[in-house]
Amino acid sequence: MEVPAHMSVFCTYCSKSKSSDPGTIPAICRYNSERIRRVYAAACSLNLRFFILSGKFGLIEPQHCIPDYDHLLRSDEVSAFADRVIRQINEHGIDGFVYFTKPLASNPDRLPYHDALVAACRSTSRAFFVVELEDSNI
Repeated sequence: MEVPAHMSVFCTYCSKSKSSDPGTIPAICRYNSERIRRVYAAACSLNLRFFILSGKFGLIEPQHCIPDYDHLLRSDEVSAFADRVIRQINEHGIDGFVYFTKPLASNPDRLPYHDALVAACRSTSRAFFVVELEDSNI
């Protein structure tokens, strides 16, 4: 995949399936998701930064330690969540996103994540590209 020169990060949303290890562990280890692992591996192979969009923590890097939690972002939380993501975009110096998601039409629970990131990118004039992953195994 050819990534535009101005792109700086790959991103995908979190996963309900998580390691139940106690305490805090790196996000890349906490989430039990083949999708997350594959997008992370793709980012690493292209020497790009990678973020997970967590409904509880916002944009988190793979080595950021998080506890076990359960929170599915709801549509009524999108506006406040987008404000948080805007702050994080600026803190991390993110130029734009390639956002990987399962098809939104068949995964409506993922829409608040998509909508919040779209709103944050519009507000900060950041590039935003969506890649819908069709593989049922991810």
